[in-house]
Amino acid sequence: PLQGATDWHGVITLRNNLADIDIESSLRGMASDLPAPFAKKASEALPLRIERKTSQSAAGVQQEIISVNSQIFSALLLRSGDAKQTRFERGAIGFGVKPELPSQSGLWLNGTLRHVDLDQWRSLLAQDGGSGPPLLAGADIGFGSVDVFGKRFNALHVSAVAQDEGWQASLRGKELSGDVTWKPAAGGEGRNHGKVTGRFKTLAIPESAPPKPGVGAPDQNLPALDIVAENFQIKQRQLGRLELQAAQLGRDWRIEKLHLQNPDSVLQMDGVWHLPATEEEVQQADQPLTRVNLKVEVGDIGKFLARLNYPDNIKRGKAKLEGQLSWAGSPAELDYATLSGNMSLEAHNGQFSKVEAGIGKLLGILSLQALPRHITLDFRDVFSEGFAFDDISGSMRIVRGVVYSDDFKMQGSAAIVAMSGEADLAHETQKLRVRITPMLGDSVSVAGAFLGGPVVGLAALVVQKVLKDPIGRMASYEYRISGTWSDPQVSKIQAQPAESQ
Repeated sequence: PLQGATDWHGVITLRNNLADIDIESSLRGMASDLPAPFAKKASEALPLRIERKTSQSAAGVQQEIISVNSQIFSALLLRSGDAKQTRFERGAIGFGVKPELPSQSGLWLNGTLRHVDLDQWRSLLAQDGGSGPPLLAGADIGFGSVDVFGKRFNALHVSAVAQDEGWQASLRGKELSGDVTWKPAAGGEGRNHGKVTGRFKTLAIPESAPPKPGVGAPDQNLPALDIVAENFQIKQRQLGRLELQAAQLGRDWRIEKLHLQNPDSVLQMDGVWHLPATEEEVQQADQPLTRVNLKVEVGDIGKFLARLNYPDNIKRGKAKLEGQLSWAGSPAELDYATLSGNMSLEAHNGQFSKVEAGIGKLLGILSLQALPRHITLDFRDVFSEGFAFDDISGSMRIVRGVVYSDDFKMQGSAAIVAMSGEADLAHETQKLRVRITPMLGDSVSVAGAFLGGPVVGLAALVVQKVLKDPIGRMASYEYRISGTWSDPQVSKIQAQPAESQ
């Protein structure tokens, strides 16, 4: 990590067989590849002063007070022993603050740092075969930002103490607030990367840390997790209460339980995050891959979509979505371009609204709001103001971001809609065939009562009820919908006789 040479000068003072040392250097000519805040170019000056003062008691106990001062940090360390050997007892390192010698043994950190990349430090310590400074006893530090596991946390304050060969910490920051316990070995086969137990009031998954030139993929040896967060967020979406249990087993990080609950829905998921064993595999075909079993039960579709930042797309409604999915990358980052799997959907008693942005454009296609602008048959009353549905059902096959279905069906009091084809989630395009069967309902019987007299009207009403509206199902209309979600192209195929009931 250190290269080069630098000039220095010092003063050694001898008295009573004791030596005091005072050394100063600009460190110009020395380069450091250590992670921030200790990275340094050879041309840069970083004034450093190290002082050692010794004393000896009447009982022959020798003490050394070592002070270190630089622009990055200051340190105050105490060593004690005899004339032959001294050992470290206690000390403090301050970042932006003057350290004071602690009363407890061990090394203590305090102060503030603008930025620390823990991923780089973890990688460096792993190469050295260590897990951290063995004498570190505690820390009380504020960070402007911290990069860890590929994510950047901001305005984070950490108060931590070493405990039972592990750590106990209180974390307070922009994205999280809670208490964490770390144990270096969780026990059990394959669980040799430690365990993190966290109880959070708030836990928000932040954006990914910026890529760093010349830095390889983050260490994939992830700890086991036992996490509970009362307020869990992803990309500013308030998702509710999270319970997560996961652990690494071989090359797989297994999600044993993920339970996410809020007033509008319950999500249950388990699965595996497959991790390449080497950086070479990452560069080749063996990419990180997430495979999950998923089940979502929604008590209010409209409120659920609003929670996902898609408000005003559907009013009311209940739904259930379940199946298996896989995609490239981590469980926290869904990748539409590589998404594959099978899903089934059921929904009841809701109404589509006018939708515009994001995935809402696809909902706009499914709600057939584009039809009134493109066809001569006037479905304005049925679809323009939002199709009200009693039931929606369908199964979907997903291959690399393209959703295929041949049995998607919506039924409401005004019409029955059957839809088949494909929708590309990554490119926001579709190739769909839609059949619409108007439901004329009891209006035919009312008309018959006026035109053919009470007997004819009564007969028509009986036929309607017994045969489930055969007159309303006598004709259906078919259309092709292509193009993009934001600019769908609609063309009428031809009127078709409806399926017999």
